[in-house]
Amino acid sequence: FIFGFTCQQNVFSVCNEVRDSTKRRIDIIIVSAYLISGSAFAFAAFLGYMTYGDQVESDVLKGYPQSFVVELTRLLYATLVVFSYPLQIHPSRNSALALWSLMAPERIAGQSWRWTLVTFVELA
Repeated sequence: FIFGFTCQQNVFSVCNEVRDSTKRRIDIIIVSAYLISGSAFAFAAFLGYMTYGDQVESDVLKGYPQSFVVELTRLLYATLVVFSYPLQIHPSRNSALALWSLMAPERIAGQSWRWTLVTFVELA
């Protein structure tokens, strides 16, 4: 879900990599990505409903049995969330640093204090 519907910060990276990036081409790419993601989630939801119907509790996590496999799956999902956060922050940090460089160019190349400050602010 994280990458399906919350990757707006990646639009700038995508725009930079599209050949002949016009507004129309970018719009087509964005709409296509949302349609593919939405269709995949709708298909998974439909199959889940067709398999279990009304037997699913309102809180899906409470419906799983207490077993090693379920606990391992929860741990793996938590790991996924922890490691996906830096992937979400990376394009945002690059955009913030690019905007900062446009507003106030660095006088001495190689200063890493801006990178450190922006990274700290985004992680805080």
